[in-house]
This record gives sequence, C-alpha cells and structure tokens, in this order.
Amino acid sequence: MPNKRSARRRSAVAVLAGAVVLAAVVLVLGSTGHGRRPAAGCTVADARASYPLSLAQTENAATIAAVGKRRGLADHAVTVALAAALQESGLRNLSYGDRDSI
Repeated sequence: MPNKRSARRRSAVAVLAGAVVLAAVVLVLGSTGHGRRPAAGCTVADARASYPLSLAQTENAATIAAVGKRRGLADHAVTVALAAALQESGLRNLSYGDRDSI
C-alpha cells in the first residue's frame, strides 16, 4: 500500500505547505501595511478537509518555516517540524507542560 501512504503524505505536505505560504502572505501584507490582516485567522484546505487556523497559529507556522528555511533545512524537515508543532501544541505557544515544552 505504498501508493495510499504516498498519497496521504503528499496531501499532508500540500496542506502544511499551503499553511506556510498563506501565513507568509498574511504576515507580509500585515507588516507592510498593504491589505488587511484577518481578525479570525485563516483556513487551509485540501480536497478532503479544511483546517481553520487563528492568526497566532498562522504566525507560529510562518516562524517555524522561516527558521527551518534560514537554517537550510530540506522542505521535508520543515514539514515534519510543522506537523510536530501542530500535533503537540496545536501551533499555539503554551505556558504549561514539561520543562522543554514551556
């Protein structure tokens, strides 16, 4: 079943890549004064599902992607970092957890 797994992985990568691109656009437009910053955040969607993100989650995704790319990490590594952040904290900065989570 490598084809199903590959398709799911490509879909997940596409969703996360879309989130990063959208986050970057939101941050650039907001910081340059062009366009409006959405008050409620944004929604990232693929053919099967949609994922609403708050503005804070969008900014955190953009930060993760920017740091990964600045350090020269492969796109797959950035995707893994985004997936881990989404799974572990919902892309939110938490004020609780284990020592390395705060």
